[in-house]
Amino acid sequence: MSTSTQLRETLADSLTETGALTGPEWRGAVSAVPREVFAGSYFRPVPGTVPTSYRPVREGDPGWLEGIYSDETLITQLDRQIRPDDVAEGTAIGSPSSSSTLPSLVLRMWQQLGVEAGHRVLEIGTGTGYSTALGAHHLGDANLTSIEYDPVVGGAAAVALKAAGFAPRLIIGDGLRGDPDGGPYDRLVATCSVRYVPLPWLHQVWTGGKILVTLSGWSLANALVLLDVTGPGEATGRFLPGYISFMIARPHGRPPRPALSLLPGDERPSEIDPTQLDDWTGGWVAQLAAPAAEHLGTGAV
Repeated sequence: MSTSTQLRETLADSLTETGALTGPEWRGAVSAVPREVFAGSYFRPVPGTVPTSYRPVREGDPGWLEGIYSDETLITQLDRQIRPDDVAEGTAIGSPSSSSTLPSLVLRMWQQLGVEAGHRVLEIGTGTGYSTALGAHHLGDANLTSIEYDPVVGGAAAVALKAAGFAPRLIIGDGLRGDPDGGPYDRLVATCSVRYVPLPWLHQVWTGGKILVTLSGWSLANALVLLDVTGPGEATGRFLPGYISFMIARPHGRPPRPALSLLPGDERPSEIDPTQLDDWTGGWVAQLAAPAAEHLGTGAV
């Protein structure tokens, strides 16, 4: 049976071959950080189930450790409350609300952020703490602050980080407000998506610093943007290539809606073919103009 150390080295080799790892400092982080400490139990979707059911995978289950060191996102919470260890038998149904993002994406973002020795970094979204641990390994505990909105998730991450030997500054609170008490920072990275870039972030990063965040919305289109802060409250940048997806920050998520039959409003014909919204580019451009709009279908042909 493969050990955690062996699987970490195998993962590091694989990520190096695919180009997700481009420097020895980040390879050292992958080799050093035990992901099972941060995602010891996780959910796997059950193929073919509608709505999707999730099967908990725990230590000792077949393929448990190999699953942890796969380059996959591991779902660790459903409906903002159900964790794998809460499901005694069978499966669970719910919407994923917290996860450990696939390592290749986490590492790609850390590298795209362009962090260097001595940089102070603010991370929005601690999650399981795995990404936080990778950053702390490279930057040092004193240079990393991470904010988590969910106190249960944040508490578990704090325990895991301590167990893994890391002690970055951790905050439970609304990451969209940033960290006015700890800034300014050289870099800000968000492991959740937002409908728009919160203004506090633009005041808490030095002029010349960078912000890396995924813009999203209620139509579920996503794009990663790298911003250069040009002055207090100001930034400019560009969207990066590739397709990524993060769970939207909870304060930016849509509120519960009534049944479709109860939605208010009048029908009117569209001047644009709605099928253009099924294309990624069309959906993304539409969402940029109306990030709080939803694209819903009835299933009728």
